[in-house]
Amino acid sequence: MLRTMKDVGPPISNSDLDDVEAELGLRMPPAFRAFLLRNNGGVPEPSYYFITGLRNNPWNNVDSFDPLHSDGVGGGVLESTLDMRDRLPADCVVIASAPGGALVIGAVGPREGRVWFWDWYVSMLDDPETRIYPVADSFEAFLAGLADEADMPPIGGVNGG
Repeated sequence: MLRTMKDVGPPISNSDLDDVEAELGLRMPPAFRAFLLRNNGGVPEPSYYFITGLRNNPWNNVDSFDPLHSDGVGGGVLESTLDMRDRLPADCVVIASAPGGALVIGAVGPREGRVWFWDWYVSMLDDPETRIYPVADSFEAFLAGLADEADMPPIGGVNGG
């Protein structure tokens, strides 16, 4: 369960969010909008989560949630999503960086509000649908499921390792 956020971004407004959504052509789920208004990115503690179906890598950690706009060091929700547009399912928005990939959230349709891991290591030529793996059924469930590394099982103990 999320305890704290470090290194959060500068405050943003609903108008800032509306402008980014207009540029992306997608409306972010309410829970993620509220999170950005509270934190605008940052490093969560704890930061580990489970990935369903990613063989030999059943868990990972959030490096950081993206702020709405790039801070010049890392990507922002807008810039990362636009940069990865041809490699993401069309209904997804990048929300965080993670080792070996990124976390994305569904913005519309059957994936709306659900959190997914986007795998960097799948061939760039593959269908974007083959690059994502379920993490949580909602953003709230994702935050509630964050755990410390010490609480994660050995890699060989999950998904047949």
